[in-house]
Amino acid sequence: MRRARVPQFGSVVLYGVVVFLVPMEPGGGNSGATFTLAASLAGLALVSVPGLRTALAVALIAADGIALLVMGDPHGVTMLVGPALGVLVAAVVTRRAPVPAGSGS
Repeated sequence: MRRARVPQFGSVVLYGVVVFLVPMEPGGGNSGATFTLAASLAGLALVSVPGLRTALAVALIAADGIALLVMGDPHGVTMLVGPALGVLVAAVVTRRAPVPAGSGS
């Protein structure tokens, strides 16, 4: 359960930083943090379940993010930052995760 909070909290904080540092249209809610969290799960899957299907899903999310940015929608930032955040969190959590007793590794 603790590990699940890392991408959730990270996505909210990261989106907050992006909102304050990048000039964007004003928004009305938490959709940016929600999109970042959803996209971060794709990045997490890219590390946890590597494969062509996962890579294709992340590529489609990135393409969607680029299209949104071209149209001037600030949610494009979240769709690009989310997968990167997921990969970062997966790398940190995987590196720090203790090996379960009796796993033989």
